[in-house]
Amino acid sequence: MNRRRALGLAAAAPLIAGWRWPFSRDVVHRDALIVAGSGRMLPYNRDIEALFEQENSDIDVVCEGGGSYPALLALKRGLIDIAAISQELSRHDDDPRLRLHLVAKDAVALIVNPKNPIQSVTREDLREIMEGRQGNWGMFGGGDTEIDLIDRRGGDPTDRAEAVETVLGHHEPFKNVAAYVGSDEEMIKAVAANPDALGFCGWEDLTPDVRPLAIAGVPLSRETMLSGSYPFAWPYYYVTLGPPNPTIDRFLAFTRTEQVQAMLAKGGLLRVY
Repeated sequence: MNRRRALGLAAAAPLIAGWRWPFSRDVVHRDALIVAGSGRMLPYNRDIEALFEQENSDIDVVCEGGGSYPALLALKRGLIDIAAISQELSRHDDDPRLRLHLVAKDAVALIVNPKNPIQSVTREDLREIMEGRQGNWGMFGGGDTEIDLIDRRGGDPTDRAEAVETVLGHHEPFKNVAAYVGSDEEMIKAVAANPDALGFCGWEDLTPDVRPLAIAGVPLSRETMLSGSYPFAWPYYYVTLGPPNPTIDRFLAFTRTEQVQAMLAKGGLLRVY
């Protein structure tokens, strides 16, 4: 299984008190880059850090979590060099001095059994199902059968966290769950064995045994992920501030190399270079 590692959500707190990053420039080597932000990106950032330092022994890279929004604030205050974010910039966060550098993309698939006649649902349809307000496939154009919602419990929490946050927009648990599984492989098997099942998995874990639902008519594909038209996909960006910097530019150029992009793809992300 080439699933991404755990999110490292516990890293989200360091900035809260006084907006101080856990690393101060007076204790970090002067030829260092501080990269911090999204918990989703942290495992990949540390892999990139290790590869970069192997080939650039004159630069130390420090990677931490902390969250996308706190990292943008830290970047604007000069506390870090690169903010790692796993979302588009909001109008509130945008600043003409900010520069976005796309690293990769990711997505979650909502999956059904191939025998299920439904091809497409809306985001609101999914919310109604997952919040327990609707529980029959007939309400969405399918047969008059109960929806067997399959949820994750235990194991790598990444897919579940992404499904909940991306589909529902909040962290409330799913309602009226029919069964729980502990891994992506178990999710695929459960949905493949049940014509009435609805589940989710990372886009790279899809097999011919299940079928991803289109969302409001938009199918899940490399093209729709890259274009941003598939609504349950998201970007991984590095964000910098101000004019070019030779050290930062060196690191950013490294993320676009075949070596790094292949590593990210092996880890379950969609390469963009």
